Amino acid sequence: MYIVLAIPTFLFFLISSLRAQPVDSSGDLSLSRQLAEPGQTLTEQMLRRVLDDTLVNIDPGELPEGDYLGRMAFTPDGNHVLMTNRQTNNVNVFDWGTMQNLAVVPVGGYPCGVAATNQYGVVACAFGNQVYVFNLSDYQVVDSFATSEQPWLVHLSPDGRYAYVACDINDVCEVIDLETMQHVMSIQNFPVSLISFSFNSANGRNDVEFVDFLVSPDGEYLIATDRDSSVLFFDAATGQPADTISGILNCAALGVSGDSTTLVAVTLTNPPIAYRIDLESRAVQDSVVLSGYSLFTYQTAVNYDGSKCYLGVSNNQSAIVRFSSHDVVTFSQTYTAFWIGVSPDHRYAISGQYNFSVVDFETETIAGQSPGYSQYHGAVSPVGGKVVAHDPHRDEALHFYD
Repeated sequence: MYIVLAIPTFLFFLISSLRAQPVDSSGDLSLSRQLAEPGQTLTEQMLRRVLDDTLVNIDPGELPEGDYLGRMAFTPDGNHVLMTNRQTNNVNVFDWGTMQNLAVVPVGGYPCGVAATNQYGVVACAFGNQVYVFNLSDYQVVDSFATSEQPWLVHLSPDGRYAYVACDINDVCEVIDLETMQHVMSIQNFPVSLISFSFNSANGRNDVEFVDFLVSPDGEYLIATDRDSSVLFFDAATGQPADTISGILNCAALGVSGDSTTLVAVTLTNPPIAYRIDLESRAVQDSVVLSGYSLFTYQTAVNYDGSKCYLGVSNNQSAIVRFSSHDVVTFSQTYTAFWIGVSPDHRYAISGQYNFSVVDFETETIAGQSPGYSQYHGAVSPVGGKVVAHDPHRDEALHFYD
């Protein structure tokens, strides 16, 4: 059976042979997610299905209600939250303490990726091929920059001066100097990978996920995976390739330890493998094979010294991988984590699904839990115990957690 979902202007999804994941104890068969092949873009997926199948374009009349929530980011002080709205082309700014909406900032077409400095919000507009920068003091757009096709992901240098914006179609990372408001360079052959797209057949809401990249804690390197066999390091100052770690097949998640010494890379192989890598030497120190499990979440949280990582796995479970003993500790109360974050001190892994969960790395127990609200994405404040989460498939609620 094939389902065609039409959404305005730029995008539609044609889904076949889908596997559903439950979002509560009773299951939710309306939510479906399909993995993308390594290197596959949304455009290629669409064209492949056009060749395979006969499509009928039906005018739905009035567009579905909804902003189509994108991603969220905290300001560095943890006081405000930025949330992108893909369909209505704007960014909502919320006050953490009051949970009130402070501003709605119009930006370019289909904003998704977002980041914040003390002064600016930085937004990647995927179908506008632009990056927008707006001032957090008055919510006015300061500047916008043309990018390569489909910018989806945004990260900042540790000092907040540079914005790194990864674009999917041509595998380019744009570098913006937020101090001089200039486009600095375009890093070529920077792998950006669509990992999955999903939709809710009950209401037409959808979501897109990409394999994320990292900025090294010292700000000197951008770390990305080609989803083939390597983890790549790029010099942040020059944009040139700096190093390659080979033999890591189909890497789908990257994370860094709290002491900045360890990189964890997790593969989408069958079974998945978690690698512990020394950041300074780039040497693989250890690996753990997750026999009997599949990787379901394309994020990982790493503890302070890099000896453990937290994953969302199959069988409606989440897991702590222990590199020292080469085994895993699983949690069924969390269900399969749909999103994963880490506390600023890297003591706790934080995840959401139907149950919002805080997992203690040291004791390997659930330190706290709050059930009742479906979540697919979340953001953890860099200070304090603040979290926001939402599920773009079901509603337009932003959930605040302490």
